[in-house]
Amino acid sequence: MFFANSIYLWSLLGVLLPIGIHLWSRREARTIKVGSIALLEASDSVSSRSIRPNEWWLLFLRTLIVSFLALILSGPRIKGPAPKHEVVYVVEGSLLRSGLPADLGSRSGESPHVRLLEKGLPVWDPDETPPPAAGPPGYWQLVPELNALNADSVLVFTRGYLSGTRSKRPATRGHIRWIGVKNKDPHVQPLLARGNGETAELYTIRSQGEKTTFERRRITASQGTYAVSAGGDSIRLRGENENFLLPLQNNTPLHVRMYTGSEMQADAHYMEAALSAVSNYLDQEIRVEQGPATGDRTLGEADILIWLSPDPLPQVDGKVLFFRPDSLSSELIEPDLKEGHYRLTARLNLGNSMEGHLPEQLLQLLLPPQQWEGLIENADRRQWESAMLGGPPEGYSDNTNKPEGTDLQQQDRASDFRDLSGYFWLVVLALLTLERLLALRRKQ
Repeated sequence: MFFANSIYLWSLLGVLLPIGIHLWSRREARTIKVGSIALLEASDSVSSRSIRPNEWWLLFLRTLIVSFLALILSGPRIKGPAPKHEVVYVVEGSLLRSGLPADLGSRSGESPHVRLLEKGLPVWDPDETPPPAAGPPGYWQLVPELNALNADSVLVFTRGYLSGTRSKRPATRGHIRWIGVKNKDPHVQPLLARGNGETAELYTIRSQGEKTTFERRRITASQGTYAVSAGGDSIRLRGENENFLLPLQNNTPLHVRMYTGSEMQADAHYMEAALSAVSNYLDQEIRVEQGPATGDRTLGEADILIWLSPDPLPQVDGKVLFFRPDSLSSELIEPDLKEGHYRLTARLNLGNSMEGHLPEQLLQLLLPPQQWEGLIENADRRQWESAMLGGPPEGYSDNTNKPEGTDLQQQDRASDFRDLSGYFWLVVLALLTLERLLALRRKQ
């Protein structure tokens, strides 16, 4: 047996506390002077002799209770035998489609089971190739199913994509080990196109391991690069990316309606400069319609209303960016409680317009969210480090660096260290019950 927190063994000195209490309560008998002892009854010699042993038993029980509590704080562990039952491998489907891990296919008929890392954790059939998934699996959503697996050891082989770790991370049982396999080649995928039937801007994502970048290039239909669908709302790329059917966003001008108060005229110049930068970046016209804060306050045909005035915002439906200072905010533009409403949290100047990335934040407001919803998340291939996912077993090396045919089961032979704290708590409970019964009987 060993202790996970051996520093707490110093708390064993707490056994001196019940010993000191018993010694302190052992006082000298007082002498009482009486005139005659003829009327005093004779004492029961048997009962008198039984007081001392009972007090020693109480001292012994209380000392044991303090000792076991100190051992519980120290984290008692015992080295158990190696797992006697099965090992379960849970593998992300993209790894099996790419041939990794290399030696799982030869082990599928043996005692270890291979399951797919997807909802329900289905058993993998080596004769069938897992179909491509729409995106990375939700790792944290699958943790309850991994915890429920009846196995001594569960090894999860995964890419560990950042986009699969949404929401709060749940508690994972100790027998589950996450093993991250790094991408060697970047993932390149066209996302969408913006333009018309003749020319378009193609946006492509390139993602690998630690970073994700975006590329934009102009393509023309006359060169045979793409073909527009009959509805005119999508294009099909030709050539090596001919399997990609991309949404096509018409390159129509964006309409911005801006109301400016007399005290925020300078802010309006910085806002117009940021809108001009967004227009140049998108290669799309942005029409800004100016108006006084006291005039027509409706959104009209505009795509967004920008309210640069400390006056109260009128009731307007649609997308609105309004001025409301907030000295505690770390962003220039933040979403408001009402859907489609955003707050400009500070007066604009040259410094915060550049350091706060005003054009980039306006870009997120101007582009319709349905264009990008789900596209970037499914194409993002940035990965977690293995240690952050849960860490591989001790001594494990990345499977991509191991020769083909290496036996993975040898990594599952680690001894199982069992926590004895639960048993010690049962002993403490029994000792407390016995001590209380004995103390009540002896009125101690």
